[in-house]
Amino acid sequence: MTGSWFFGVSGRGRSCGTARVGRGNVSALKGRRRRVFLRRIQKRGPGGLGRSLCFGVLAAFSLLACAPSRPLPARGSPTAYDQLEAEPLEPFDAAAIFEASVAVDPSTFLPADIVEGPYHVVSGVWNDGFTNRYLLVTDFGSFEVETTGLLRKRIHEVSVVGQLDEEEVSGNMVYFLSTANAARGPVEGAAQWLMNPIDSAWHVPTGMWSYARRLVALAGRDRTFQEDHYSEELIGFSDAKREWAYRLGVDVYSENAVLQRRLNRYAWLSLGGGLTVRLPLMAVAGPAGYALTVSGTTDQMKRELRDRSPEEVRIDVRSRLGAMGVDPVLIERFVSHPWYSPTRLLVISESLGRLVGAEGRSSFIEAAVHADEPQETYLFTRLALMLALYSEKQQEIKRVEAKDGLIWAETIQGRRMVPLYLDWATWSETLNYFMEAVDGVMPPGSENKELLISGWVSPRARLRLTETGWTLHEGVEMTWLSEVDRAAWAPGLPDPNRVLPEFGER
Repeated sequence: MTGSWFFGVSGRGRSCGTARVGRGNVSALKGRRRRVFLRRIQKRGPGGLGRSLCFGVLAAFSLLACAPSRPLPARGSPTAYDQLEAEPLEPFDAAAIFEASVAVDPSTFLPADIVEGPYHVVSGVWNDGFTNRYLLVTDFGSFEVETTGLLRKRIHEVSVVGQLDEEEVSGNMVYFLSTANAARGPVEGAAQWLMNPIDSAWHVPTGMWSYARRLVALAGRDRTFQEDHYSEELIGFSDAKREWAYRLGVDVYSENAVLQRRLNRYAWLSLGGGLTVRLPLMAVAGPAGYALTVSGTTDQMKRELRDRSPEEVRIDVRSRLGAMGVDPVLIERFVSHPWYSPTRLLVISESLGRLVGAEGRSSFIEAAVHADEPQETYLFTRLALMLALYSEKQQEIKRVEAKDGLIWAETIQGRRMVPLYLDWATWSETLNYFMEAVDGVMPPGSENKELLISGWVSPRARLRLTETGWTLHEGVEMTWLSEVDRAAWAPGLPDPNRVLPEFGER
């Protein structure tokens, strides 16, 4: 062990011969030696001091002899380190190859109506090489929003709240109209029994069964943070809240606290007014004339989210995924995930259901259950939509694969497509490493390959990617996904049998 180094609990030390001393023990050893040295001087007298110094010099030379030797300069053949010092390599200029993340102008990514509107302004954007982080300043507070898709959703929600204020939809008005509708409810119910006694009696068991099924589902699990308490579901509060969200064209399970407070207020007032038959709601102006996408299922999902409790939505999601051959244990992990709202569960299952006959859809669910935060669940929701839209608009997908967290698909024509949800990608070390990982996951011989990108990439990144054989399809967020969002955010159609005029009618 002569001349070797070791690391112990007390720290790093050096061994010489058989003696090993840790760095943490050096001070105690020095104190003991100093005391021994002074006693020897006292015993030996003045002459002992000289002899002790001689012994000390000899001991010092002995310690130096134990130290590992190092060649003297300019002696012998040059080592590899000497050659590196004599001929240094050229410095690596990372800036000449990779791009840095910077703060950018919002108008670089967004159209003018999104940058600034009647109730908001986007005051800043920061890009980390993949995702944009926006500072959204509104009349109701400021939001820090990641991704362009969520920014558009928050702007829509803020606009709805602003329109409600402009229409002067007060609590007294909601309570008054709810009470007026409740007064007519029992009369209509009695009339149904008189005019159609058999039909009315036939529907009683159906309603009882639906209510019993809801009770069983409520007793079996806890609700996520996006959902109302189960007691609010049983008293009808959640039904009123979902109706308000449907008619306003917003997600009832949104994380937007401003929107949730407004929906909760109107739902309690509607419930307190005795709402039993129908709910008079404001006809918020919106793009209701846009065509529905993904084979016209958007409105169907909106009605399901309105008419069914979270537990009933999960029952439906279990059924959809089971029909695709997904393992029941994996299905349960997915529907019980604490960060997936009923809306996102339904969108993912419906989007995968549009890939009729495609193999490997369970692998998407296997990747989705590893989401660590609500933001990641949103990304998986958008990726599922991108797969469904690509299969409908470009080439039919026959197989979906997910490996090491990377999702890709193969079409019936043999094209390999990788969906990427990002806002603005610069050519960075991270993107370079990621693309190397993608090439490692893809099967060998994948020449016909395409990147389906929600946002855009920089010119340098586009050049690098095309040089490696990738075809790029950019801007999906502002085209395909925007079309889906417009349909989802369109206000629900009014009830043709409503008692009182809708808010906003002239």
